[in-house]
Amino acid sequence: METEQLQISDGYAAIHGLPEGTTEIARSQWLASLDPEDAEKIHSLRSEAFRKRQREYRMEYRIVRASGELRWIELRTVISYDGGGRARRVVGVTIDITERKKVEEHRDMLIAELDHRVKNVLATVSAVVAQTRNDVSPADFAATVQSRIRSLASTHELLSRNSWCGASLEEIVQREIAPYAKDNTEISGPSITLEKEAALTMSMVLHELATNAAKYGALSNRNGRVSVQWSWVRSNSPDRLAIVWEEIDGPPVSAPGGSGYGTSVIRELIPYELGGKVELEFARTGVRCRLDVPIDWVNSKMTALH
Repeated sequence: METEQLQISDGYAAIHGLPEGTTEIARSQWLASLDPEDAEKIHSLRSEAFRKRQREYRMEYRIVRASGELRWIELRTVISYDGGGRARRVVGVTIDITERKKVEEHRDMLIAELDHRVKNVLATVSAVVAQTRNDVSPADFAATVQSRIRSLASTHELLSRNSWCGASLEEIVQREIAPYAKDNTEISGPSITLEKEAALTMSMVLHELATNAAKYGALSNRNGRVSVQWSWVRSNSPDRLAIVWEEIDGPPVSAPGGSGYGTSVIRELIPYELGGKVELEFARTGVRCRLDVPIDWVNSKMTALH
């Protein structure tokens, strides 16, 4: 303590990026390598330990090597005192915990992301339940809610399989149509991966289109057919993805008298959530819906854009 010199091992020198063969450094040199905030914490912790005559203390701190590399270090010390209670010698060990810290930071990030997703899912489910209650009879309530939540779960499964980097548009379309269609659908378009937010929004819209088609439209009889095609729209404005849902040879269609939850989702969700456009037409020959999605919602790393 009187000399404020640190006698160090080869391992200590290696951890702190000191020249090979270094056996002693001034404590001030060690402090200079610390993150300033951590240096202040160590000073306070050390002073308190001496004041309370503690036999040991420990802490974690950051150092910046000469190369600029940041490393996390765990310090464990044992203190010796003289007869008068003054600290005479501190013996310690340092452990490089950088990799552990990276794992902890990644874990904390995942927990925060999971918390965010769960809150979003619960908010969506809450809205679905509330709106469905106003949109269907009590007898149909449970079945309709279950169907809509099952659709959300299916898209979550796709996203989870891709580590939440996005979901295939083709798979989303197929999953939403599958409960109602067999050989009476045509699906075509380039390979497209939507970002997670767009995937969830698109699945909700397509679910309502498919459900309406199964109840009232082209998927409600044997002759009806549904075509879902998508393509890139190139223009002077930013590129966008156009998805066209078209019902053919179904029963005559008329526009609904009011705007229920399903129709509102189809018309409003993509403009509100994605900044896109929707054209919904209740033609006598069948429902036709065009969905325009800005290119920003397409995962460029997983999609061949050109």
